[in-house]
Amino acid sequence: MGSGRLLSLDRDPRALEVAGQKLAGFGGKLMMQHGNFAQIDALHAASGFPPVDGVIADLGLSSIQLDDATAGSVSAKPGLST
Repeated sequence: MGSGRLLSLDRDPRALEVAGQKLAGFGGKLMMQHGNFAQIDALHAASGFPPVDGVIADLGLSSIQLDDATAGSVSAKPGLST
């Protein structure tokens, strides 16, 4: 990652936990925050990170959510399909 830093935002605490484990090697260059992408301005300001040069946004649904019936996914509930 060079001198760059990564601010990771997600609404799903489970996704943050999985990502945090996979990205642990980045140490202090990584900050994970629970929140919605719509709050990016406030979350970035709270992070203390300098102005950004770019943003990568993955705004889709994750397999973690699809596999968990309690997350509201119809496809994860037995006997139901989309």
